[in-house]
Amino acid sequence: MSSNATTTLDAPQSAKVELDRLERVPTLSRAEAAAEELSKLIRDLEPGARIGSKDELRERLGVSLGTFNQTLRILQATGVVTVRRGPSGGLFAAAQSPMVQLGNAVLKLDIDGESPTEALRIRLALEPLIIEDAATHATDAQVEQMRGELAKMLEAYQSEDPLGFVRANWRLHEITADACPQPILKSIYLSVLGLIENRTVAIQAASGVSLQAFHHDRYLVHVELVDAIEQHDTELAAKVLTRHNEPLTQPA
Repeated sequence: MSSNATTTLDAPQSAKVELDRLERVPTLSRAEAAAEELSKLIRDLEPGARIGSKDELRERLGVSLGTFNQTLRILQATGVVTVRRGPSGGLFAAAQSPMVQLGNAVLKLDIDGESPTEALRIRLALEPLIIEDAATHATDAQVEQMRGELAKMLEAYQSEDPLGFVRANWRLHEITADACPQPILKSIYLSVLGLIENRTVAIQAASGVSLQAFHHDRYLVHVELVDAIEQHDTELAAKVLTRHNEPLTQPA
């Protein structure tokens, strides 16, 4: 694998992070436009009304799968829609409480493109609360979904696919946040996570440093984290999270 790779803020300490090259992914504007289009449709619906299946709505919007997934994250983060799985599942209009509406006002604040560190600090501050809730409330179905993303991370690692690894990693964090029963906390965390995800950081590995080895370590710590969540062991989950976040708190 080439010594130059594109990855997320989950970077090894010895990597050189070129923050001046940080930029927003081009598809974000399309995702925002699609989210606004669906939001206008939802405003006329009663809470709990079915909007359609993911495939139906993606076709209606005429966007790629990646763009639609980001659109869905925006709508979920702002409490506009809920997603139900199964044959009769799909997207449904969410009932927004006054507290969720207040949270949405906060979520509309974007983070300046020159300040990725601020987004990361917010994520690190919220993550212990998210993990504690996940270890307390995660269902067997949610843990199964987490393990599905772990399998994708392992497959991406073995095939030396850093982008695939990153995508599975972010999805794992989203599923973990989904176990949080606190709507404002979950919404803010998912919003910040989306802002970080939709920005790219160019990583130039130092001589002799392999991102493949780094991803191997990241995979293992995520396995331990999911194990702790499955065991509903909040103390162990907190300890694993500390190790998980160590590469993010150390200077590059």
